[in-house]
Amino acid sequence: MLKLLYEMKVSNDPDARTTLIKIKETNPDGVVLMCWPPDCNLIYKQMTELDFIPQLYLPVGLPLPANPASLKDLDKDVILKNAFAGDPNLNPDEPTPELAKFKADLVKYIGKEPEHLVDAAVAYDNIQEIVHAARKCKELTNVCLREQLEQLDFTGVAGRVQFNGKHYADRGSRIVQYQNGKWVEV
Repeated sequence: MLKLLYEMKVSNDPDARTTLIKIKETNPDGVVLMCWPPDCNLIYKQMTELDFIPQLYLPVGLPLPANPASLKDLDKDVILKNAFAGDPNLNPDEPTPELAKFKADLVKYIGKEPEHLVDAAVAYDNIQEIVHAARKCKELTNVCLREQLEQLDFTGVAGRVQFNGKHYADRGSRIVQYQNGKWVEV
C-alpha cells in the first residue's frame, strides 16, 4: 500500500529536524526531495545527524539537490547512495562539447568554477531562445516573438530546444541513479 506524506520546510529556516523526524517516524520506502542548494545542504546535514538516510528521489536532481553547494562538507556517497534523479540530460561530469566550451568560457569570465553549471547553461539557452526568435522579426513585437518562438528549433549549450508550436520548450531529460560515486542513466 502506498502512503503519502507531504511536509515542507520554509526556505532559510535553520531547522529541518522536526520535519525530518516526522518523516523518519513513518519509516518511508523513499523520499521525494525538492530543495534549493543551501536548504539541501542543511537538510542533508540534519538527516545525517538524525541517522536518517532514506532512498531519495530527486526531481531536477543534478542542478539542485545533487550540486556541489548542496553537498558541501558531506559524504555524497552516503547521502546520494542509490538516489534516483530527473535531470535535464546534462551531466557536468561528462559534458557535451557545447557544455564544456560554455563552462570554459564561464570560468574564464568569472575566474572560478561555477557552482550551478547546469542552471547557468539552461538560463543561457533561455536567453538565446529570445535572441534567436528576435533575429527573425523584421519588427520586434509580441506577436512576432511568439510566432518565432513557436517555430524555434536550435541546439544550445544545454541541448536541443524546440517549441513545436507549443507554449513551452521541449527539452531532453533523463532518469539517472547514483551508483558507485557516479550518476548513471537508467
